[in-house]
Amino acid sequence: MFCLAGLGNPGREYAGNRHNAGRLLVEFLAGAWNAVGAGKKSDCDLHRAVRKDREILLARPRAYMNVSGPPLVGLLKSCNIPLERFLLIHDDIDFPVGRLQLKRGGSAAGHHGVESVYETLGSSDFHRLRIGVGRPNRSTKDYVLSDFTAGEMGDLERVFEKSVEGLDFWIDGHPSRAAQILNTVSANPLA
Repeated sequence: MFCLAGLGNPGREYAGNRHNAGRLLVEFLAGAWNAVGAGKKSDCDLHRAVRKDREILLARPRAYMNVSGPPLVGLLKSCNIPLERFLLIHDDIDFPVGRLQLKRGGSAAGHHGVESVYETLGSSDFHRLRIGVGRPNRSTKDYVLSDFTAGEMGDLERVFEKSVEGLDFWIDGHPSRAAQILNTVSANPLA
């Protein structure tokens, strides 16, 4: 079993926030992959899908971003999912809106949700898919808690559609090929 987990804040008031880019991609994948609702486990909302003959668990922690670690680590342990089959999906202010980057490990770069997962897990040795949300021109907290514009949401939808091929390669055990595809996906090809 594989787990793709999207970080964000629960609740309708946060649904369209830049900080919820990871949750938005997981929600998109649930629809695109005809996933079936699988209830809750370890304080995560779950969907199950089958891709490449592999069972995929799509997870969205019900905890707030900065305390995402405990529910996700609890889920990984209770479902016996090894780190090489775990993909953490989250927003990143270091990239323009819609730019993707697949990487393994690395610094949390001040992202408190990623820090929470690292600290709770005691490791950073897993893959992360970073989704660009743009560079703030005001306080970072206010910016990431602001909603995407309608145009940006349209860009994200197109980027999410393009990401499926790369995610299939990751699920199929080819992270290098997945990175080649995902790291070229962008809402703006010149970005």
